[in-house]
Amino acid sequence: GLSNSCNTFSENGGGVLKNVNTSLPPIAKFTMPLKQCKTIAIFADNITTQGSYGNGTGASAGCLHEVDYTWYYKKPGDANFTTVASSSSWINSTKDLTIPASFITTSGCWEIKLEAVNPDLCNTVSEVTKTIKIEVPPTATFTITPETPICPNTEIQFTNTSNVINLNC
Repeated sequence: GLSNSCNTFSENGGGVLKNVNTSLPPIAKFTMPLKQCKTIAIFADNITTQGSYGNGTGASAGCLHEVDYTWYYKKPGDANFTTVASSSSWINSTKDLTIPASFITTSGCWEIKLEAVNPDLCNTVSEVTKTIKIEVPPTATFTITPETPICPNTEIQFTNTSNVINLNC
């Protein structure tokens, strides 16, 4: 007979052995320059670690590495990120992002974000955001104080008024 004691164990079903598959989510990663001129396309090289699922036998042997990627950008002054459509020509076959130079009309600090997720298994979303400083081609300008007339032994002050002063991200 069975006892009601929690210390008693009775095997039923003849014992069952089950394999458990575990998964690792992808880890979003990309590289891009820290700064560049406004006349150059922004290129973000997707180097995401794909993650994995399964280690079964037969048809399910090996690991499944399916990853969905979503790219975003935020222009200087924007409050929110803008999603780049997965069908956009800005995204190539290896899921890198290229924002064309013709689109980069604003200098300043742009933010680029990448999200990666396995759509079927471990649905943990991994994301990374980086900043790139977009600079206008420099134009060297300055002012002179006093402007005129300049006499012998007069101290002259030159003030840098170039278009790239104090552009920090």
